[in-house]
Amino acid sequence: MKANRVKCIIGLSIVTTCSLLAAAEPTLKIGDHAPALATGKWVQGDPVKEFEQGKAYIVEFWATWCGPCRVSIPHLNGIYTKYKDKGLVVIGQDCWERDDNLVEPFVTKMGDKMTYRVALDDKEASKAGKMADTWMQAAGQNGIPSAFLVDTKGVVAWIGHPMTLKDTVIEEVLAGKYDVQTAAREYAEEQQNRTRLQSAWRALNEAMRAKRWDDATAKLEDLSKLMPNDPQNIDMMRLNILLGKEDYGEAYKLMEKISESSPKNALLQNELAWRLVSDKSIKQPDLGLADTLATRANEAAGGKDANILDTVARVNFLQGKHALAIANEEKAVELAADGNKSSFQKTLRHYRRGELPDAAQELAARAWQEGNAGKWKDAEADFNKLIEGEPDEHYHYLGLLPVLVQLGDSKGYEELRTKVIQQFGSTQDPMVAERMVKACLILPANGPALETLGKMADTSVTLGKDHMYFLYFEFAKALAEYRSGHFENAIQWGQKVMDAKQEGPREAQTWSVMAMAQQRLDHGQEARAALAKGRDEIAKLPALESGNLGPEFHDIVIANALMREAAALVETGQKVADAKN
Repeated sequence: MKANRVKCIIGLSIVTTCSLLAAAEPTLKIGDHAPALATGKWVQGDPVKEFEQGKAYIVEFWATWCGPCRVSIPHLNGIYTKYKDKGLVVIGQDCWERDDNLVEPFVTKMGDKMTYRVALDDKEASKAGKMADTWMQAAGQNGIPSAFLVDTKGVVAWIGHPMTLKDTVIEEVLAGKYDVQTAAREYAEEQQNRTRLQSAWRALNEAMRAKRWDDATAKLEDLSKLMPNDPQNIDMMRLNILLGKEDYGEAYKLMEKISESSPKNALLQNELAWRLVSDKSIKQPDLGLADTLATRANEAAGGKDANILDTVARVNFLQGKHALAIANEEKAVELAADGNKSSFQKTLRHYRRGELPDAAQELAARAWQEGNAGKWKDAEADFNKLIEGEPDEHYHYLGLLPVLVQLGDSKGYEELRTKVIQQFGSTQDPMVAERMVKACLILPANGPALETLGKMADTSVTLGKDHMYFLYFEFAKALAEYRSGHFENAIQWGQKVMDAKQEGPREAQTWSVMAMAQQRLDHGQEARAALAKGRDEIAKLPALESGNLGPEFHDIVIANALMREAAALVETGQKVADAKN
């Protein structure tokens, strides 16, 4: 895993972050003068070029992909609204963003929940971003959201998670009464404690990975001395050790103790119950205890949480109460948000067939792994089994269609494309529409099939205009426009993708489409230039024969197929032009 790969750290506490894997030694601390603002484009609000004397500033680092950031943004907006007329300026500094083009639509969608200034990072001189370097890295902050409070003299007065910033601190800073020296000393002590804590966690995790359970127990005792006020997290780690060493008797006693200590904590109860009925490493799950925990979770949530009802249904099914499992899963489907409803519906279908969904999940994992490894025939067989069992799961078709192209099975591809159009042609889900358009137009289509796929591409760019993956939708639209013979439109939509200046399979795919569209318009020079750029992008991807394509194997197959088509078209056009001359 690359060092800058991000991950979400979600614990039992209310304050959560999305963090990088490594933190730098801090050089920016409370009591230091704030670094200069070196932002990129300002997405919202008037630009702030420098800190003005007499004003206080909150600079909060966040990203569109960060779930905890979405939780903290309305809270920060409340602070801004409360103190903006008293001299407080709030800057939402986008940080570690994967795609800068997603920021403006995100801010627009947040509306009155995010009314303060928002800026992109300056990535001209630094890949991570100038603000990320001079603020986050300098302060040793490896997680977002992170906020810096700068006082009325331009000095950093506070650093931390924005949800923990107290109004009293802001008010004292605005009034010029905040004791920065004391805050700096306390912050330094906190950082030292954090370093010791991180070292203790690291030692514990190493012992657990090596299954040195006695050593892990000793390390946990060391850790508990550093966390005297967090017994629940210590107990959860102790539970992991007991389950790891298969001491189920003691593990279940501890699980009951943890549960009874927080009977109204629905999230905790559900986590414990789900662990019991879903963790394959637990060889002797106590279904009676799982039932107790799931029932407590459901009661604490008032029977209104779809995820908890899904847990209750699984416990019911494993206990042999199939009718009750179906009834509870039906409630989960009814209560589920639109984005999660299909997952619960799928589980419900399995229960109605008298089976757990685990077998299908394991088969899907195997099929995608086979695709990643370039085992095309094996992947074909397993994706076909998945489609037979779950014909309304679009993701299976997304895997199989590129596999058929790679196998050269044009007849099978055409037959499957027909099924896709019948199954998903009227979808109103922009992501489903985009994925099916992309997979169904690897090879040319015509007639009613092409017309339907064109409408699906329209669905993706109209209903998905505020979606975080809108660039993907723009590519699907470009491909559909090209296949429909609308070459100028294809170039316009493709250019929107290229303006994002990203790298990867999507960009290789887009250059191929643009090369073909330019060639169809007899723009030979532009076609060859686009083809060359597409080849550059293809060269950065894993080779088809490498046996290690990664999780985007389908997109790599699509990119290569479109590139082969583009190369043949452009090179033929060049030969014709040469012959005329």
